[in-house]
Amino acid sequence: MNEPQTPEYGTFKAKRQFWIDCVSGKDPHAIRRQLTGLIWNAAAYRVVNEARLLAPPAEDGGVELNGLMHRLIDKCFFESQIVAIRPLMDTYPVYGKRGVYSLTGLIHDMEENTTLMTRAHIIAAEGLAYDQEAVRDNYLSYVAERRAAGEMSYYVPPELQWHISDTRHQEIDRLSGTTEKNRSPCDCVSLDVFVRLEKKLGDATGEVKKCVDKFVAHAATLESRSYARMQDIGVTLNHLWEAHKSLCQVTHFVSVVLLGDSMGPPLPTPQYDQFAYIDRPLVTTEKVAFLEEEWRKYSKETQEWASWGLDAFEAECQ
Repeated sequence: MNEPQTPEYGTFKAKRQFWIDCVSGKDPHAIRRQLTGLIWNAAAYRVVNEARLLAPPAEDGGVELNGLMHRLIDKCFFESQIVAIRPLMDTYPVYGKRGVYSLTGLIHDMEENTTLMTRAHIIAAEGLAYDQEAVRDNYLSYVAERRAAGEMSYYVPPELQWHISDTRHQEIDRLSGTTEKNRSPCDCVSLDVFVRLEKKLGDATGEVKKCVDKFVAHAATLESRSYARMQDIGVTLNHLWEAHKSLCQVTHFVSVVLLGDSMGPPLPTPQYDQFAYIDRPLVTTEKVAFLEEEWRKYSKETQEWASWGLDAFEAECQ
């Protein structure tokens, strides 16, 4: 396969590799790594939520679950989730001094460079043959030779697997809005593709973004919150699941369909027994007194903080 020897192709190859690194590179903030943490914690929370349904009823009403622990789990889960989703939606660029690994920023950068994303460039960068019909003819000749030699089972070299190039051409037809009959090496990925991806993300994460901006990342004032229509803001589990789904779907689309790379399942396979000791209580009954004492000690400490007055202030200033 002959690669185009043009400055534009060199620029595209460098850009494509940069985009792939943004998605699945080794940096701890790469988009797929962010998603993995997000989805892993969501899976753990789903297990906790399911366990709650199995809790026995309490004599005084409700169920035998500790409110202190489970309110903490809920609050930490929701806040950590929306804080983790927000960076993926940042509109900062993916390069420069203020660069961030953001899915939205990545899509914007690809959108700004769509003229580089031509059929000829994509096919060449992925190591495929542009003329898949010629490869198909060679494949058929190869098959005929093997069968003439009496071989019914044989290995087909990668360079003869014409269907891969054919499938990629068909995908580019759809991405560029053209047809097989009107194909051109200059066909570009349509801007509408990126507009639709941005809209899909925005629709799924809008409530999450508003919530984190006004209540988590920034301690918005009453006046500021009123402009956000407080009564309309409320992130539910369904909001989170929809955000997860769209983030994973769009990341997969960018990685596989636009960049010709690969992407495994968002939820990793545990390399240990994630349910080990899950059936054990947090503490046995006879040890609850130790926890009560720890609560009292901390309560006393915070009361001392609240007595910090003018005398203490002047003493520290000396």
